[in-house]
Amino acid sequence: MTLKFQNANLLAPDFHSNAQVGECPLNITFTDDTVDNLPTTRRWDFGDGHFSNLQNPVHRYYQAGTFTVTLTVTSEDDKAEITKVGYLTFTETTPGRTNLENIAFARDGVNSFPPLDADSVVEDDDRIRIE
Repeated sequence: MTLKFQNANLLAPDFHSNAQVGECPLNITFTDDTVDNLPTTRRWDFGDGHFSNLQNPVHRYYQAGTFTVTLTVTSEDDKAEITKVGYLTFTETTPGRTNLENIAFARDGVNSFPPLDADSVVEDDDRIRIE
């Protein structure tokens, strides 16, 4: 982990995510844990060529690999960044297995993400059936 501070007394950037390993494609939720003086801007570098300025972004990783993530925060008086080298590692989805992490199901017009086990899903003729 690398920290860079312009004025070390004001911003102390940090972040975490809902997962650090998994099978892609996979949505990862990042949470800005920056303390002290609240940042006025943020810049996330997800390590795969994509970026965000949201406070707590969700980013979808499509490719397997190991990714370094950087969060740069600024305020009126300070700029600081944290880089977590090799923070995320994703593998390809196992052939014949469906990654249920990102499948949405609609019921009564509302999307939900039920906690299903991979054994309860049957792939048949390019369709997914829940049993």
